[in-house]
Amino acid sequence: LAAAAELLRREPAMASAARSLAARAEDLAGGRFTLALFGAFSAGKSSFANALLGEEVLPVSPHPATAAVNRILAPE
Repeated sequence: LAAAAELLRREPAMASAARSLAARAEDLAGGRFTLALFGAFSAGKSSFANALLGEEVLPVSPHPATAAVNRILAPE
């Protein structure tokens, strides 16, 4: 993303896109990002998130279990 932002900076009409890409590259380089998962109840969102994380962090149930915003942080 940083390389793409650098290329876009060369074009004045793309300055806004370049700034946006550079900001996203910086966010990702810092290891923090926001991921939104949404869908119907019991559609597998928590299972998918757990698969992405490589461990069971969110509860999984055939009944609605995580009908709230969840913030997952790496241990310090």
